[in-house]
Amino acid sequence: MKKVDMQNSALDEKCQLMRRQLAARAVVDKRRREYGRNRFRQKPAAWQPLPTAELAELIRRFEGADEIVCWGDVRGVFVDIAIAEYRLRLHALVCPRETFLGSQLDEGLSLLLILSPIANSYLPIGTELTITENNLLLSGQYLRWTSQPICLYTQVFGDWEKLFTVQVRLPNGASLSFPPLTFS
Repeated sequence: MKKVDMQNSALDEKCQLMRRQLAARAVVDKRRREYGRNRFRQKPAAWQPLPTAELAELIRRFEGADEIVCWGDVRGVFVDIAIAEYRLRLHALVCPRETFLGSQLDEGLSLLLILSPIANSYLPIGTELTITENNLLLSGQYLRWTSQPICLYTQVFGDWEKLFTVQVRLPNGASLSFPPLTFS
């Protein structure tokens, strides 16, 4: 009888120990889930005016690109972002555009977005930069393997009243969406 009581008490102690371990593991698992859920929930910082020298350098860099269209009065803003372990800078360059549709003058804008790494960081292969309007994809670029200094850029044309939404998505699933860009 004494032997059975000892076995029962040893079994009770093991059960209590297992319950404590399971409770501790549940707390750790909950913290990991919360960390994983919040880890990629980044809030974009505020856009800042682009310094004149940096704006001139960007215009010079993209001047020769056939697919990039920029006209005289270019204005720019930038925002530094951190997604996962990557530190990136997103530039937005805006310039007016004038085209003739038949006999009417159509005035609008050109929006050029440039995503590049900040010092000691890099853009991982598979990074995506997209511009949407009302959940309709207007333009996007996807980083493929390259051996040259890397940046992503994409351009859209539209009216001054349109609201463009920008999203940066990394290959690991982390993403950052910006509030719609407005122009005045």
